[in-house]
Amino acid sequence: MNRLKVTLYAVLVLAAVGLAVYQGISSLTDRALAHLDQDLRAAAAQADARAQLLAAEAAQLSGAIGRDPAVVQALTAGSEAEALAAARPAVAAAEASAPERARPLLLAVALRGEASFIVAGAPATVEKAASALLAEAAAEGARREGHVLAGDALYYLVALPVVRGASLAVGVPLGPAYLSQLRVSTGADATVLVDERPVRTTLPPDQALLVARAAGRAGGKVVDAGRLAAVASPQGAPWPELPALLVRAPAYRLEAVALKGLSAGFLALSLPTRGALEPVVTIEWIFLLVWAGLLLAGLLTVLLVVNEQKAVVPRQLLATADRIARGDFAARAEVLAGSLGTIAAALNRAAEAAEQPAPPAPADVFAGELAAAPDPLVAPSPADFLAPPPEPPRPVVPDSDLATGAWVGALREAAVPAAAPAPPAEGTDAGPWAANAPAEEPAPAPPPEAAPEPAPAEPPAEEGAVELAASDEEHWRVVYQEFITARKGSGESVEGVTYERFRLKLKENRDQLVAKYACKTARFQVYLKQGRAALKASPVR
Repeated sequence: MNRLKVTLYAVLVLAAVGLAVYQGISSLTDRALAHLDQDLRAAAAQADARAQLLAAEAAQLSGAIGRDPAVVQALTAGSEAEALAAARPAVAAAEASAPERARPLLLAVALRGEASFIVAGAPATVEKAASALLAEAAAEGARREGHVLAGDALYYLVALPVVRGASLAVGVPLGPAYLSQLRVSTGADATVLVDERPVRTTLPPDQALLVARAAGRAGGKVVDAGRLAAVASPQGAPWPELPALLVRAPAYRLEAVALKGLSAGFLALSLPTRGALEPVVTIEWIFLLVWAGLLLAGLLTVLLVVNEQKAVVPRQLLATADRIARGDFAARAEVLAGSLGTIAAALNRAAEAAEQPAPPAPADVFAGELAAAPDPLVAPSPADFLAPPPEPPRPVVPDSDLATGAWVGALREAAVPAAAPAPPAEGTDAGPWAANAPAEEPAPAPPPEAAPEPAPAEPPAEEGAVELAASDEEHWRVVYQEFITARKGSGESVEGVTYERFRLKLKENRDQLVAKYACKTARFQVYLKQGRAALKASPVR
């Protein structure tokens, strides 16, 4: 098994598992947060409904107080102070009828463009927007309403026209009691924000600041606030509280609702994510531990895997190899499949080759003549290939080297006796053959030869022998051309080296090799030996 392949496979598996874990955890997180967003939208709808109830309550109180004859008389002929004093008993009665508010009502009177506000009989300082609201109701003779901030208290104020040019308003407080009731009914924490600072809230102070910072970027949509702290481990789990690693885990999801009448006022409804995301974080850590275990197992596997696998060799194959090693070349291995089959086939081929007799090694041609030559590497002169004086024939030894110096005796055997050329006349150029010219004394005439006896007629050659002779003839011509080319390439002379003499010499050596090795024929090869053209013969069986 290859270690690289195992490593790549382990990396791919771990990457696929990690991607699946991440996608699964992300899907669970998005689903949990989507459920929280639905709850927030429902809480916002309930907060809007409760705001309408507050508006109706404030309008009812304003209408009841504004119809009081004493209040109408004070607003018609009196002053703002007289009108407030006349309306005070009615306001006290309304406060006594609703003790759950836990905060007194806000009473306001506008007369001749001036507005006065009191809370529990004492003057109250409000924003200019509240005075403008009462002035509009008095001038236009129509109902006006909105949120008003008096000190650190928030009220929902409804102003109604009483008489021409005068209006009266009652504000219902949005205090801790109201926010607690809102939290119970919606399940969401409520935080009143003015200028991005929490005025009233059901959250702890530090968490209210997180919500206040996030509400500024809400823009009418649900946003994240803070970061989820470490969650408690499941009961009986051996690990402590764990933080979220892969998932987006805010501390709160919130939606900010604008407060009517306040340009920088919001009611932020927030839901904690801990209850929804704790199971997701736990599953995340479980999957991470499983993934880490797979990673450790993959590393151990990669370390244990080696690039070479120990092969299990059958006993029969081992026994056959042992017999062949001991010289029993008749042994054969059975046919197997796969890599063992390749080994078995190689053993069988080796045993078959060992049973065949080894052919004789190629030998150099004309070793005998080379031994007789004083310097076998000295190139013969062109005069050696002319008609030399006859010499007694030398025995030819096959499997020897056909060096260039050995051609002197070899070609003399095949040469036809001829008279030595006369020396050149005095004053003439002897040419390149002067160094090898014969002696001044004329060669003695050869003795008369007896008439040769007629040779016995040869039997007709068989078809195979004729084909073999034609093949040898063609081979000799090719070798002759290669020999001439080699001599020219090495700078040796080729003058006088005729094909007939070359052929006779090759035929003699072929016949000797056939007789000695019982082969069919011989093949010759031209090569360079120390810069000189030479021949090498090999028997062909």
